[in-house]
Amino acid sequence: MTTTPLSPAAQAVMAAYYGQTPMTGSKRAAVVLRAAADHITLHPQKTDKDEISIDSLHLCVRVSNALKRHNVWTIRDLKCFTQAELLRIRTIGKVGVNEVKDALANIGTSLLSSSSQLQNSVYLDAIRQKLLAIAAELEAQ
Repeated sequence: MTTTPLSPAAQAVMAAYYGQTPMTGSKRAAVVLRAAADHITLHPQKTDKDEISIDSLHLCVRVSNALKRHNVWTIRDLKCFTQAELLRIRTIGKVGVNEVKDALANIGTSLLSSSSQLQNSVYLDAIRQKLLAIAAELEAQ
């Protein structure tokens, strides 16, 4: 039977849980909460390209300007839209949506598949922020 090595965060949690590090109860709990918060995935398909400007997609001027009017500046911003939401943006249309989808596919990513995926992301972000706030409070004790 082979075992998979633990990630550094999992090792920290295990060490804190089993008392292998000199921590009080609240410090130990803070480590566990921070490790949990660090492993909440907000964007399952997050890539190094997320912070790149949409200008690098070489979209037509009409589509690019429409996106910028809706505060879409990076690929991460663009990935927060579903196809239906993009269609609701004035002047983009079906051809523009297909252009965006093709450009994203060329760099190995895509639009959201549904608005529930974004709602889940917002919910997970709220949980992550709450875990970090509790961890900070415990560390202050």
